[in-house]
Amino acid sequence: MVLNENRETEPHYGTIFLEARKLKTRRKIFEYGRSVDILWNPDGQSFALTDHGGSDFAVCSIINVNEKVDPIPVLQTLLKRVSVREQEEIQRNDHL
Repeated sequence: MVLNENRETEPHYGTIFLEARKLKTRRKIFEYGRSVDILWNPDGQSFALTDHGGSDFAVCSIINVNEKVDPIPVLQTLLKRVSVREQEEIQRNDHL
């Protein structure tokens, strides 16, 4: 289960935790300042976390429930798989 705890104090407004109820464990996944969206993978083993850092950008990562698996930064992974021209076009986008 993914849990969100909102805080009123700066610098972070919220923290995302991953909780395994059967194992009775809880670990901090991410702290954010504005808002986040989470979309579970149907297999239940990972989820996309989108950090809406500003009105013109967001950072998306794929988080695995297995803490030994590093998060996948979606933009950096995408940029590695497209041409230089496509990389430049993506990075020029005003709303990334």
